[in-house]
Amino acid sequence: MKVVFLLPEDSSTGVSYYALNLLNNITTIDKDIIPGNAQKCSLFHYLRRILNADADVFHIQLEPRFFKLIHKIPFLPLLAFIIKRIRKKVLVITCHAILCYGDLEILLKDIQGLSFLRLFRRILWAIYILINKLMFSLADVIIVHNNLMRKCLADLFNSRLGCKIKVIPHGTRLVSKKVLSDARKNTPVIMYMGFLRGNRDIISLIEAFNILKKSVSNAKLHLILFISQRHQSRSLRKLLMNIVNMSKKSKDVIIQINPEETVIEKVLMEATVGILPYMERTIESSGVAWRYAGMGIPFVATQVPKILADFNFINRSLLLKDLKPENIASAIALLLLNKEMYNCVKQQLMKHARSHSWDKVGKSHEKLYYEVFYHEGSSYSDAL
Repeated sequence: MKVVFLLPEDSSTGVSYYALNLLNNITTIDKDIIPGNAQKCSLFHYLRRILNADADVFHIQLEPRFFKLIHKIPFLPLLAFIIKRIRKKVLVITCHAILCYGDLEILLKDIQGLSFLRLFRRILWAIYILINKLMFSLADVIIVHNNLMRKCLADLFNSRLGCKIKVIPHGTRLVSKKVLSDARKNTPVIMYMGFLRGNRDIISLIEAFNILKKSVSNAKLHLILFISQRHQSRSLRKLLMNIVNMSKKSKDVIIQINPEETVIEKVLMEATVGILPYMERTIESSGVAWRYAGMGIPFVATQVPKILADFNFINRSLLLKDLKPENIASAIALLLLNKEMYNCVKQQLMKHARSHSWDKVGKSHEKLYYEVFYHEGSSYSDAL
């Protein structure tokens, strides 16, 4: 059996990071990827590769911005149609995120040259629903990362999809306690890692750090910012400038933009507390939260769906209702100054992460591919 992965056109996305980790942990099945390191990925490139691919199963790693250019998104059902109706192959789709209508305005504002589309968000929302309904109707199996995603997908797109939906949790890399204890020294390192977006309140995080310094004077703040090719609007450039200017006022605020994975790993090894200042209501699973969990990094986050869906066991003092700087600072201080609480949260996260290691996620996918492939003569969803 051979599985071909269709990856998003922009290789700098969290979905691409997920897919590459998954590929590395699928060991008993031949696999290939599309676009597959192509320098320039056009719609024609995807169509040609699908038509020529020697594959038994096609697996689309679906996210709302699969293509860089928004006008190509409506062609996604065509890819699914060719796989299922023309090539007559097994089609698996992992739905990595379900958008919330309320987030559309900020998402469109972040895209260079397309902020005017905010005026047409009702039409765009209807197109989004239609595209996904068509995609999911053609799929043999739809993978989501948690039960909240399963419920929302069926409620939003089609209640009859329930029999096709399979929950396979997001993966994480587990790091031994000894390696972590050797890397973490006396200096508390507060860490943010994520994309620069209008719905991530990094400004409030820097203000909170300045408050925190009054009680934890030796703390450092490390910001790892990813700036995607598709998100380079004027508003984001202005936001980045404000962040840089604020950071210049303190030698203890360090910013790194689009660093190599080796740099990211080094900072993660040294991190004491992670911060997830999310404001979006998108239904998904936070890859950064899972990286923190696998490395035993207690984190402070907001009470948004993607945190509550996977980490609702965390002490509520660390899950904030808002991102007022004083509240962020208070939650971080609670972890840094209360060793018993810090160790308790750390152990909870590492225990939770043990069942979500990448090798287990890979094995779950391998099992699913075999099941769906050998049921394909009838209908996999009918066999469930």
